[in-house]
Amino acid sequence: MIDWARRSLTFCSTARIGSSSASGEGEIDGIESVTIDDKPIAAGVGATHYLGTAGQAVDPWLVAAFAAKGDVYTDTLPGIAYSVLRVPSNIDQFPQIAAVIRGRKVYDPRTGLTAYSTNPALALADFLSSPVYGAGRGVDWASAAAAADACDEAVGGEPRRTIGVTLADVRDVYQHADVLRTYAGCWIVPGDDGLKLIPDRPASVVRTFDHAAGDLLAISPLRKRPVTDAPTVMIVRYTDTSVVPWRDAYVTAYAPGVEAGTTPRRESRSPLPAFTRPRKLHVRRWSGSTS
Repeated sequence: MIDWARRSLTFCSTARIGSSSASGEGEIDGIESVTIDDKPIAAGVGATHYLGTAGQAVDPWLVAAFAAKGDVYTDTLPGIAYSVLRVPSNIDQFPQIAAVIRGRKVYDPRTGLTAYSTNPALALADFLSSPVYGAGRGVDWASAAAAADACDEAVGGEPRRTIGVTLADVRDVYQHADVLRTYAGCWIVPGDDGLKLIPDRPASVVRTFDHAAGDLLAISPLRKRPVTDAPTVMIVRYTDTSVVPWRDAYVTAYAPGVEAGTTPRRESRSPLPAFTRPRKLHVRRWSGSTS
């Protein structure tokens, strides 16, 4: 499991003493809070957190719990972020643990530092470059810096794009990359210096192709999308982090005339749970995209 930026993780357990909950690949930035049944940890419950550093020590509570059963436990779990909770035996039930964490530290080519960030382009570059949990590919870091700048561009006093995402299921690596590039608002293109991140936004011309001069072997027939296929209402699902527990919430944008009844209503729904605050959406009537 890999976490970037601020995430809420939930675990269910029937263990009472030495209960361990993995948070994911480290090194993460920190653990903000832990709750049991959506309430602060009760008196008598102990918690120790490990951020997934290479040199972290073995947990003494786990050592003692295994020793009580006649086993020897020595695993320090290097590179794995996790928490160990010690729960008194007089607590009747222990059904659900939730933790709010600040996820993986990522490399930022603009500063040269590896630190906590909510920038989705940096999360994407981290995933593409990692040989452990990602694609293990070279990245054009100059393009990653440009994509990160595009995400950080201020809109209404806030960055244009931020992220808080967990990759927990097993998929092809490029399926995960496609999810991350959606949040980063960019394309992934092979280049001489590694995979390039190209922001999906207007830009200056970098090359002109001339079919008559032989730059293109052939051009397939072009088909314009019918206007009647374009959505006029966009409904986006995001994660509301202002409540405990976190929950799904929705934001809706309408093309001109929909609410007045002069434009047909054609809905498109986009689940984007890694967005953690409502976004201002703009529906481009002829393309049905959002920005």
